[in-house]
Amino acid sequence: MAQYQFHSKQSQLLSFKEDKLRRLIAGGATEKQLLRMAETVQVARIRIIRVLRSKLVPCGGQDLKARYAELDQKINDLLAATPEAILNEFRGRKS
Repeated sequence: MAQYQFHSKQSQLLSFKEDKLRRLIAGGATEKQLLRMAETVQVARIRIIRVLRSKLVPCGGQDLKARYAELDQKINDLLAATPEAILNEFRGRKS
């Protein structure tokens, strides 16, 4: 889990990738390029959530279990999402 220590770097990379996807949409890139970038954004979002999960202090209690469950659900939701759904999110449409 050493890769998760650079939370701010992961956040910056996510912002960069989301901005790049917006630029590709505005620039009229091909659907293949857009889907590839949407998948990259999806992976970056999962990394951010895993970073947040790794930073939780294991002190026990129901609050911690609930927070783990919440983050795990977000990860599962992102894993279940298709690149098309993420692309539609950036295009401003519902999937």
